Amino acid sequence: RYLSTGKRRLSMIGRLLLLAMTGVVHASGADSCPCLSDLTTFGIEAGDPFPATIGGERYVYPSGYGTGCETHDDGLEPYCGDSVELTDRFGDGLTSNWCTKPWCYVDISNCDKRTSQGVYNSDLHYSYATCGSTNTFDCWREGTCDRPLTDLITQVNSYLLSNVNELEKAESMLTATGGSDCVDSTTYLTSCDCSCCSQQQGWDNQRITFDYTTTTPFGDRPDQPPPKLDTCLSSAVATSFSHVALLEVDDTTRVGYQYYGSSLGTYQQWPGTQWCPETYDPRFRDWYAGGIAGPKDLVLVLDTSMSMASGGRMEMAIDAGVKVIDTLTSVDYATVIAFSTDARPLGGRSTLLKATKYNKERMQIFIRGLRASGGTNFIGAFAAVWAALGSQGSGCNAVVLFMSDGEPTTAPSLVQIEAQAAARGAHVLTYGLGLGSRADREPRGGGRVLRDIACAANGIYYPVAEDDNLGDVMASYYLLLAPLTEPGQMRLTFYEDVFTEKELLAACLAAFRKDGDGIRGAVPSPIGVVCMDVQMLVETSVLEQQEEYPILRDYISRQSTACHNQTASDSALQTLRADYSTASVCPAPAPLPAATTPP
Repeated sequence: RYLSTGKRRLSMIGRLLLLAMTGVVHASGADSCPCLSDLTTFGIEAGDPFPATIGGERYVYPSGYGTGCETHDDGLEPYCGDSVELTDRFGDGLTSNWCTKPWCYVDISNCDKRTSQGVYNSDLHYSYATCGSTNTFDCWREGTCDRPLTDLITQVNSYLLSNVNELEKAESMLTATGGSDCVDSTTYLTSCDCSCCSQQQGWDNQRITFDYTTTTPFGDRPDQPPPKLDTCLSSAVATSFSHVALLEVDDTTRVGYQYYGSSLGTYQQWPGTQWCPETYDPRFRDWYAGGIAGPKDLVLVLDTSMSMASGGRMEMAIDAGVKVIDTLTSVDYATVIAFSTDARPLGGRSTLLKATKYNKERMQIFIRGLRASGGTNFIGAFAAVWAALGSQGSGCNAVVLFMSDGEPTTAPSLVQIEAQAAARGAHVLTYGLGLGSRADREPRGGGRVLRDIACAANGIYYPVAEDDNLGDVMASYYLLLAPLTEPGQMRLTFYEDVFTEKELLAACLAAFRKDGDGIRGAVPSPIGVVCMDVQMLVETSVLEQQEEYPILRDYISRQSTACHNQTASDSALQTLRADYSTASVCPAPAPLPAATTPP
């Protein structure tokens, strides 16, 4: 799979003109870092095509690939072959930037430029710098791009979209073949044994490597391989990460990450890191939930009646509540309401709060202090819910997570629930703890009440057995919001890096499964979420010194808070309900009485 001879020849002419105009580097690279002229010592004879494996699929690249300063990837699948979608969205010159940059393979023992380990052959190393390629910010600063500063964000978006396109295509191919076409099913570099990782200036006590992307499988044994699908897809992620990092990161003391979390719980990151956690799950992190659901208003309602004191239920509810709060991003609004005989909102006021680091900590402290006592007053709880949703929030999708373990002592009218939810554009998700299991065909008692409430408010009822993981179920609420949000939307959010305590700006984009014709289903099913920190391109302090920075900051604010809401069909909601449990499915509405013919 490679570009036709004619198109490759035109591309070659353009490269030679570029090199002639710059007059800075030779076609063979800089004198202090010459390009390799052949790859015979690496098992590739002169004149032979270059083999590459990406996302479980084999590609054959032209002979001479990687030798001499050329834009070797220009026109090649899977990232650089068809840039029509990217060009339509972002304009000429804003495809995956590395596709059109010259580079070559080099001998790292005879090179003083930035290099990275080869993504198709780990014995090889390559460099953009030796061929005179510059990163996006330098292109803007030197005035050679003639584009506004806001295009830094647009460039990040194009990188993410290119990566998502390849993930969606590779996942569709692998699913169709049952993974039988996966030719690199055992190839991944684990974060549990990063032999090249070491402490680096500017990164505090982290042990990292700039040479490659590491993979962290999810589970009690993170040193074990990830699921086969994730292993096959790992090369698709690592290939893009490597090219972007080598081109854009001209200062390795600058902190910024590229990372990917899969729907199966696997995590990948550049720079690679020595890290082997036993409990980390990317699916319940703020960047993952935000990448799928976008900005949102969330009201978390927890039953603290006396019955919650038995069977460890209160502890389960507390753990679940803390986990839900962890999924909130800086552009979300939320609050917590505890209820028993009376409703007790956070801070004594039914008001949504912006999910800043400080407010999230307040919410989690409130949750951890809950104790079981009193009755089960649904009416009081929902009165506090509607009051909270009437306060200022994001203006985007609104969701209520309502958890209880028993029949209410006072239950609200379903007509009122439906009207109040519709007036606020809210979806109510209910969770029946200990009120049944997924195997039940029909809920009973308190479970039926919770199901009927969810059905009245365009939500989903989740029966949760006491041996289920309530936290995982509740923190997966964003799956309901996926069909309520336009796909293909980049999400921006500020966060504090846990290692260096630096504020970073993450841009994230979700990948969804497609059928054989490349069509997403009516009910989006996530493959995962890809993120890139804007600081991969430039340090925040440098951006703040630019004259256009106020315009950029306003652009980031508008982009990060944009809603992109859409309506989910009744059939899509029923599909989501059935995917969880038959007891979650809403009953068909009663038929209207048959018309009678007058005598």
